[in-house]
Order: sequence, then structure tokens, then C-alpha cells
Amino acid sequence: ATPDESKLKAAQEVSENLENIVNSQHYPNFLETAIPIFLQLLKDGEPQFTADSHSQQLRKLVLELIHRLPANEQLKGHVKVILTGMFVLLEVENEENVLVCLRIIIELHKQFRPSLTPEIMRFLMFVKTVYTELPKTMQTL
Repeated sequence: ATPDESKLKAAQEVSENLENIVNSQHYPNFLETAIPIFLQLLKDGEPQFTADSHSQQLRKLVLELIHRLPANEQLKGHVKVILTGMFVLLEVENEENVLVCLRIIIELHKQFRPSLTPEIMRFLMFVKTVYTELPKTMQTL
């Protein structure tokens, strides 16, 4: 098995057992360990544009795992680092993964109202660029 296949298998096991993990007394320890690993995996890996690649399946599953984490007090201490990672991914990920990143950002902002002025400004500039480039993109289609 390739490293991505092994990581995907491990992530699938976490996904299948996430409800049990969240409801266990070990959940805070899980977050302390898993969040940095998830974010590092997304940071180190290359965005994929082939839906059936193991790497893309892994990236999407990790993003979905982050999205499925309950927005509660235990997650609160990890919000800033998660949001920072999501803002970076918005600019490089494929469309499917960007949608999950946006859902994470929106959910965490709804629940925690973090003050991330530099990241918000960067995000707004990104959105502005997307809309500014839209006419050129439409012409090439």
C-alpha cells in the first residue's frame, strides 16, 4: 500500500468511529493530537484535481473530519489554527475541497466569532480577486 492509501485507511477508521471518539473522555486528547496532524497533512500534501486519487480522497476526508468536529468548548482552543489553515487552503485547493473549507470557516465563525482580522482581510481580497478575474475566466470558457 502507498503512504496515501495507508493514511486514507487510517482516516476512514477515524471517520467511522468519530462519534465514539467525540463522546469519549479521550476527546480532548484526540483533538490535541489529531488537529495538528490533520493540518500538517493538508499543508504538506499537494492539492489534487483527480477525484479518484487516494490523495484527493484523503484530503477531502480530512477536511470532512474537521467539519464534523462538534463546535464546542473542547474545540474552542483549536479554532484559530484551524481557520488559519482553511484560509490558506482556499487559495490552492480544488473546488470540491474549497467548499468544505468554506463550510468549516462559516461554522466556526458562527459558533465562536473569532477575531482574525489579517485572515479576514486576506480572505476578502481573495474573494475580490475571484470576482475581478471572473470575466476573464468566462471568456476562456
